Amino acid sequence: IAVWLAAYTAYNIMMSSSVYYIMYCLCRPDLISMYMLDVSLVGLLGIVIIVPLFMRLFHKTQKAFAISQVAVIICDILIVIFHGNMTVLFVCSGVASMFATASMPFSAMMMTEMTDLVLINSGRVVNGTMAALKGFSNKAGIAISSAVVSFTLAATGYIANAIGQEPQAVIMGITVARFVVPAICGVVIILALVKYPITDEVRQKVRAVYEKQHTENK
Repeated sequence: IAVWLAAYTAYNIMMSSSVYYIMYCLCRPDLISMYMLDVSLVGLLGIVIIVPLFMRLFHKTQKAFAISQVAVIICDILIVIFHGNMTVLFVCSGVASMFATASMPFSAMMMTEMTDLVLINSGRVVNGTMAALKGFSNKAGIAISSAVVSFTLAATGYIANAIGQEPQAVIMGITVARFVVPAICGVVIILALVKYPITDEVRQKVRAVYEKQHTENK
């Protein structure tokens, strides 16, 4: 649940705070549509390219998931360091979005693996329960991300439509919400995956169970 919650929170806060960052931190409202196209369109490549490529390279869901989060963290750090550099912003935001979007399929794979783990340990089928927990994590992630952005704006003295005139605290707060919070979520995901219970032995047991079922159904 911690992994799902952190992944959905990071993804949603990335999307919900991007407009504020471009408009008030960079004072470039003319780039909003281009930037959102960058993080949205390039992000889709995460599903098409990153997920199958990483699963082929690393074979294990938790390893592929963790490495994708390392890429997100690195990109977010680079954007903060090179604040205002448009090339770094667009390239790193696109790459970070690509890996962050890949976390959605990785989360679904984890749900399937955890369902199989419960099956071989207790014999219970908990597909519905796991799907409900993942759905709850999704909704909670949306709520948390919205709360973080709203609280940040309220706490730092945000002035609506004051482009170029926002207090420094607002600019700092939006930057932290847009890049630091997703990076922290990435760290949480990596740490949680260290305790991921699906091992090679578990995978072999799951494979044996499904092969037995397949044989019996013939």
